[in-house]
Amino acid sequence: MTVATLGDVAIISDSGEQYLRAINTKGMNRDTLADNFIGAIQAEPSRHPLTFQNPYPGGHTLACLATHDCLLSHVVLFGVFYATFIPRNPSGYGGDSRVFFINPASREYNVSDFSREVAAGRIKGLGRPTSPSA
Repeated sequence: MTVATLGDVAIISDSGEQYLRAINTKGMNRDTLADNFIGAIQAEPSRHPLTFQNPYPGGHTLACLATHDCLLSHVVLFGVFYATFIPRNPSGYGGDSRVFFINPASREYNVSDFSREVAAGRIKGLGRPTSPSA
């Protein structure tokens, strides 16, 4: 998702090296990710602070948002594994984003972006309140 959002700079930069170090780390956890200068949030779905409303039950969600300082890469697999990684942004510009919702059974997918998902209130943690008391 990072490459789809930023292009090759995501791989050939120091952020790409961060990802590779993290991927190749045995026993990867929040501490080993932090050692590689990657912030991470990994939690059970009901406790994860960032959740998209995927139109496919049990589907995959892949998302990346580039801010000026960092990238937010979010992965949900089969609706049960949630992880968010936050490395530095190698491009230095923000605003680009991609969100893919994938149905692993039929291989169908929808493409969106963070702005559209936030505006529609389909992101828990970033969306609009759904009731006046929220």
